[in-house]
Amino acid sequence: MNSRIPDSRGEGFLRRLHRRKQAAREGLELPDEPPVEETHDTEPEPVQPVPTDEDMPPVDELKADSDFSPFLSPGVSESLQREALRRLWQVADLEFVDDLDIYASDYTEFEPLGALVTREMLHRMELETARQAQQLLAEEPQTEDLPDKSDGERLAAADRRETPSLAEGEDAPDETTYINPESRT
Repeated sequence: MNSRIPDSRGEGFLRRLHRRKQAAREGLELPDEPPVEETHDTEPEPVQPVPTDEDMPPVDELKADSDFSPFLSPGVSESLQREALRRLWQVADLEFVDDLDIYASDYTEFEPLGALVTREMLHRMELETARQAQQLLAEEPQTEDLPDKSDGERLAAADRRETPSLAEGEDAPDETTYINPESRT
């Protein structure tokens, strides 16, 4: 309620409230006041009928600048609503893709790393080498008459067996480059 709206005596709501509280504190009897009648300056709007399927224009004639909102009223059947929305997607220019959208990029194609080796790749290669070396050690026959080799010698022997030798005329593979992800250039 707005305190500036005068009542039947010409005073606002807050003034009337204050006056009645003061009278109640002093023990005075409060007179019954007639309720304030609110007047409406405007007439109520006439109720418009809810549009139905018969009131809708043909879906094929709708263009991008057409008003599609009547098709979403509760009186229109669901099948006609779907038809209208399908038409909206066909005629409207809704194919704008924001370049800042994180899902707008194509992540199925990526640039190959080439000779770059990341720390994770280096770690996984070391783990795989150690796993294969242990597997070879487990497969190696244990004989008591052979002198005992240390673990380092066994790993070196296993590594020599796995490393292919280069045939004459073959170039050595390119050096791989290690990239430290924490270093920033």
